[in-house]
Amino acid sequence: VGIDNGVNDITTKQIGTTLYESVLSYTPTEADFGLSFECRALNPRIGRHSFTLQRAQPPKKINITHVKPSSSGVEIFFQSSETDDLPVLQYILKYDIQDTKESQLQTLIIPAQKSTKQIRIENLRPSTNYQLLIVAESRAGIGQQTGPIQFRTLDRQIPDFTIDENINRTCLSDESCLITWNIESDGGAPILRTEIL
Repeated sequence: VGIDNGVNDITTKQIGTTLYESVLSYTPTEADFGLSFECRALNPRIGRHSFTLQRAQPPKKINITHVKPSSSGVEIFFQSSETDDLPVLQYILKYDIQDTKESQLQTLIIPAQKSTKQIRIENLRPSTNYQLLIVAESRAGIGQQTGPIQFRTLDRQIPDFTIDENINRTCLSDESCLITWNIESDGGAPILRTEIL
């Protein structure tokens, strides 16, 4: 029997006194999918095993668990399917302002990591309705689309904080004091600077 041109390598290693493991590396052609392959050991008592070569499927639909908008962005929390045929390589997000004649469609590509459970989109307009689509991509192709998901960014507001001058101020000397405060609301966007006047 001739060697199939799709065979890259065959390696065998001993994993016990009488146990051996053989690994076949094979690159299928388009015509190979759907065919049945059979593996046989030389010892007839071990028997034979057959399998059908199946094409890997693109990733399944992503499950969005939570959408957390701010005034200038949004955090998307999600769960990927754990039963995909191949590992996810990247996530593709497409988002646009909802119900507008002037499309401002944006595409964001995020490389996938095992720890990737959330994606943040920055530089959005406050008090604006958006819609987004998200898909996962593997070597098998682009998966099923999730969305459109609709959300509204928050109004831009003045941050709100409280301070108790009696409790939260400790003067170390005549020239320096330690002041603490509680932030009640960030106004829908990250606080970049604090000024004490």
